[in-house]
Amino acid sequence: MKELDHFEKEKLISKKQEFEEIISKSQESTKPDLPKHREYLLVVVLLFSQFVAQCTDTFLFPFFPYKAKNKGLNEIDIGIVFSSFELARFVTAPVLGYLLSWISPKNSCILATSILTITCVAFGAASFAPGYSFYFLSVSIRIVAGSATAVLTVSLMTILFKCSSLHTSTVVGLVEMLQGGGYAAGPALGSALRRVGGYTFIFWTMGCFIGLSCLAQVLVIPTTKHDCQKKSEGLSSLHIMKIPGMFVLILHCLAYNIVGSSRASGASNFLNSTFGLGISDIGLLFSLWAVLYLLACPLMSKLVSKGYIYSLMITTWFLSILLNLFCGPSQLLNFLFHDQKFIQLPLVLISVSNFLQPAMYIPPFQAAINLAIVNGHEKDSIQTYGMVTGLLNGGLGLGAMVGPIMSGAVTDAADFTWVLTILAGIGTAMFILMSVYLIWMKMTGKPLKPGK
Repeated sequence: MKELDHFEKEKLISKKQEFEEIISKSQESTKPDLPKHREYLLVVVLLFSQFVAQCTDTFLFPFFPYKAKNKGLNEIDIGIVFSSFELARFVTAPVLGYLLSWISPKNSCILATSILTITCVAFGAASFAPGYSFYFLSVSIRIVAGSATAVLTVSLMTILFKCSSLHTSTVVGLVEMLQGGGYAAGPALGSALRRVGGYTFIFWTMGCFIGLSCLAQVLVIPTTKHDCQKKSEGLSSLHIMKIPGMFVLILHCLAYNIVGSSRASGASNFLNSTFGLGISDIGLLFSLWAVLYLLACPLMSKLVSKGYIYSLMITTWFLSILLNLFCGPSQLLNFLFHDQKFIQLPLVLISVSNFLQPAMYIPPFQAAINLAIVNGHEKDSIQTYGMVTGLLNGGLGLGAMVGPIMSGAVTDAADFTWVLTILAGIGTAMFILMSVYLIWMKMTGKPLKPGK
């Protein structure tokens, strides 16, 4: 009888192991089996969509303020128009991340691109509206465009995570490269189109480009397998928000974009008023900084894929403290510089800062996905990818909104060197926070990534 019980027990164990192997294989094969040429086409189309979407935002920078002032708008009105875009991004990204496992990322991506096509054309048409009608239309359109941009970014990153064989850090690096490229190319492209056909021609042309990318998406984006049926069995999307490390990474993204956008928004006036650099020279510098940023993206992606995640973020935060303190230089270093300004300091140190920015942007996405997995979430899941990209992009959106406002307010009250001092303080706070978090994780023996 005992031998029979032992035999039955072994049989049950064997069946359990077979069942677990089947489940494991089914989970590993959730990625669509795309041919290589189809995968490359998918990557190109989605990245092109992201690039054009960024261009439709950034080509406004040189022209909209002039147009707005002709309509009777003041500086505050113009600031609200620009900030409304980032506010919409901040609100929309995490909400979509939560909902993405109920709706197809393919559908949300195509819908977002369609809306961006409409808003781009509509923003050009709004220029015919008089006075404050133009203002209210501009704010409304920018809110819709900001939401659509957030949906596009979260959706396409989720699709690339889910459907391509690219490493997570490679996907994030490519998306960031195209975002940086869009920010750099947008104003130049806008200038060229304006010379050809005027102000509204810019919007209609770019609207056509993004419309074409939408049609391409319809043809190349595969239908991904939904996770809806698994949601009741696994952890909910909201559980990701309860992971302590996720909060640290969201703060990291928020602080990163506050620092970057504050410095970018104030550097032009600082270089002009302090050192007398002309607009063309400053434009050339911004182009150089954009190139350095783009060059750093693949390098940082490679480092993240090698496992340098938290070490990269902490090192960069430490360096940012020194870079921001010496860039102005800070009033705290007046005992060294005695109110003297050296143009070499901001030129070199802002260049280094821009080169290091991808070291702050790329790692948190991989870190967040790792944390979600070790806390019980699916490894290859739309739910996981959507929530992670939504939360982190929400933090980035809020940082992009807060940064220029803070920079402008502090510069008006004091000067740009105090902005840089505050940015050094933010860097110090983040360096301490991340160090304490990693020490706590080490002491408690909690893993930061699968297999550890």
